[in-house]
Amino acid sequence: MKHSIKESVGIYFEKINSGSMEISDLRKALESDNLEKHEIDIIVKRVDRDLMRMEVQKQNYSYGKCCFLEV
Repeated sequence: MKHSIKESVGIYFEKINSGSMEISDLRKALESDNLEKHEIDIIVKRVDRDLMRMEVQKQNYSYGKCCFLEV
């Protein structure tokens, strides 16, 4: 079943974030879905970007919480 790029990004982001899939397996999974190379590249970049943003937000939250509790 073929999803739009936006839907695919959301699906694979959740799979990787939940731990049911490794990011190293993402490209293989997309290739098995018979997507074109440029679509795969876009999805991989967006999933990676979203995962990195989430990690930065976690760090910022942790830092802010730490600073607040230290005062």
